[in-house]
Amino acid sequence: MREKKCYVNLIMAIVLLVVAFVVYKNIPIAKDYSTLVEKDGDIENNYVEINVKNIAKISLDGNMGYYFVKDDKDYLYVVKLWNRTYNKIEKKYNDKEVNYCLKGYIFNIPDDVRDMAILGLSNSYDIDINKDNYSEYFGNTYLDEGRILQGRIIVIVVSTMLFIVDIMLFIGFIREMKIIRLEKKNTYKKIVRKD
Repeated sequence: MREKKCYVNLIMAIVLLVVAFVVYKNIPIAKDYSTLVEKDGDIENNYVEINVKNIAKISLDGNMGYYFVKDDKDYLYVVKLWNRTYNKIEKKYNDKEVNYCLKGYIFNIPDDVRDMAILGLSNSYDIDINKDNYSEYFGNTYLDEGRILQGRIIVIVVSTMLFIVDIMLFIGFIREMKIIRLEKKNTYKKIVRKD
């Protein structure tokens, strides 16, 4: 009976290892945002990256803010970043480091954010931008760094927890098999009695 339970634990450990691996493999790989925009593939919920060349503040909203970002291909994007990320990018530029790779999920741009971007761009530059031609400048989406935490971190935490449980099951299996082997040799009772 004890041996059967031990093998059930081994099977559970193997199944959990497979599940953990599958969950871990589902962590999305970032796509190039500019390539998606060029091919009209900037569809909601894509995980993308931008090699930031320049950044300008549009507005702040608590711990996050909206920014214009220019990439290494001179495309403009609207992004929503944590203030600490903006500070990291600013520090890199102050230290004369050129690129910062920004990653996050893209979402359809809300009307209020689009209006804010139009106002910010037309006030800063002599560009005739309005709701009709907005997508020519920025595409149909914006990058939201805040939502990266909800998707990727949950997947990483779940897969890590599954790996830890799996290791514990393997350790339990090895321990139980040693005890079963010792019981078969009748040395287990002698070891227990000495303690």
